[in-house]
Amino acid sequence: MTASIWAGSLASFRQQRLLYILAAITGLSGTLMILRIPWIDTLNRLAYTSFDLGLATLAALASFVLVARLWRMNPVIRNGR
Repeated sequence: MTASIWAGSLASFRQQRLLYILAAITGLSGTLMILRIPWIDTLNRLAYTSFDLGLATLAALASFVLVARLWRMNPVIRNGR
């Protein structure tokens, strides 16, 4: 999660907003997982699924943002030399 937030500092505004929204959703899902409210069993199962999907999406998006940033910063990679 920390790498995703760090990648957000290197991203454009739209990418930052998407990373922060995903981080908030993942954090909320993690909180619901920890609380394990017994009378909302369906919500608990949904929290586990959304946490897994949120982490996978954050990792993929952070990787994409970092690679895109490196691509823009390094002219050798861009020109293929």
